[in-house]
Amino acid sequence: MKTFLHLACVLALVACSNPGPTLNYLDRPTKQHLRGAAGKGDLIAFSGTHGTVVVSKDGGESWEGIKVPGADSIDFRDIELRENGSFFILSAGNPALIFESSDCGKSWEPRFNLKNKNIFMDGMAFSPSGEGMAFGDPYEGNLACLVSEDGEKWSFYRSKVLVPRDEEAGFAASGSGIQWLGDGFGFVTGGESGARFIRPYQGFEVELPLAKGPGAGAFSLATHDNHLVVVGGSYLDSLNRDGNAAYSEDGGLTWKTPKTPPFGYRSVVVHIQSNQYLAAGRTGVDLSNDGGKTWKMISSDGFFTATKLSNHTIALGGRNGKLALVKF
Repeated sequence: MKTFLHLACVLALVACSNPGPTLNYLDRPTKQHLRGAAGKGDLIAFSGTHGTVVVSKDGGESWEGIKVPGADSIDFRDIELRENGSFFILSAGNPALIFESSDCGKSWEPRFNLKNKNIFMDGMAFSPSGEGMAFGDPYEGNLACLVSEDGEKWSFYRSKVLVPRDEEAGFAASGSGIQWLGDGFGFVTGGESGARFIRPYQGFEVELPLAKGPGAGAFSLATHDNHLVVVGGSYLDSLNRDGNAAYSEDGGLTWKTPKTPPFGYRSVVVHIQSNQYLAAGRTGVDLSNDGGKTWKMISSDGFFTATKLSNHTIALGGRNGKLALVKF
């Protein structure tokens, strides 16, 4: 009996010392909607509507609002932090703009500017060496795909796998539908013809088992080694759990659907550590501890975007400047 009681006490102490992830809400530095997120350690940045860029250098304790010259009406759907410490921001619609800042937002250099009513960009990513790729909706016969060796000069990349299917497009809900995969980039799409996972440099494409229809498909991609997780669904039906997630254990060659999916449409997924992933969307935040096979809701509060700061902290951003840190 004493041994049993001792074991019970130990288990209770372990449970109390590991209460699980918690959401810590931060003061709102802006009333604008936040769509792009990037950061590392105590450095956090979000981008969003009306040219908004906000930066914190102390883990969210204080924030600085950044003005990008001539961008008051621009919707910055993605912000990325490169290994060398420079920030890149990407606008969505006409015009398509890319800016770079090497001084944490104090000044911005224009890197790409295309004024065309048909251009709409969805997200961008960088390799550890600084190579970049941005992707977008159909433009001049291809899904828009911009590439750069160093971030300074960008040009369109064309490939057979980039020829769009009927009503196919990407989604700029969080700027996270594209990732560096170790030997090239990969991004995800959706629409009435279904969702695809595409690797332009490899000329590779594969169908994703996600929802089809207007405003439906794959919205975000996360990766760790050879393991990939996508989330999405239909933003027109935010509570629908059908076809809102998938995972791959072989680098994207084949995909499976989770036994227990996230609890609604999700616009962003982030790898935390090992097999742990976090997904968020309008109707809540979910956690998977098994590589996307099963999900549990940890909050019913909605967010649009997220970024990993460390193995123990994820930053979330959403509507009207809502911010939170998830602590593990």
